[in-house]
Amino acid sequence: MNSGALRVAPCSPSGRARGAGLLAGRAACRPDQPEFINAQEDADHAVSRGIDAIRKLQQGWFEAYPDLHIEPVEIRANGDLVFVGTRFTGHGADRGAAMEMEVAHVRTTEGGRTRRVQAYQDRVEALKAVGLEE
Repeated sequence: MNSGALRVAPCSPSGRARGAGLLAGRAACRPDQPEFINAQEDADHAVSRGIDAIRKLQQGWFEAYPDLHIEPVEIRANGDLVFVGTRFTGHGADRGAAMEMEVAHVRTTEGGRTRRVQAYQDRVEALKAVGLEE
């Protein structure tokens, strides 16, 4: 488990990311870019901001688990917040070890578009973030 600090490159006044953090380029600093935040308990807890960064993150999932299958198992909405219980299954690229886990996602929508997705390892915590109960 890590300290909970996010690795995000700061934006300069010009709107460009600077430093050697996760984000780079002007698009990463635009406030209208979607973002994905992986679970705080993850060793690589970070924010992926912008479509390209999110695609790169997800590409890594499929490189690690070539037969990765992601299935929503529960969906509950409360206004612009949506709880999605998700099951991940697959086999590791290196040794073929089976993997199965459930992760809760909280999606925030604005104007009908997904603006933010935050992953939670704790289902109850995710439900509370949406303003829902068990």
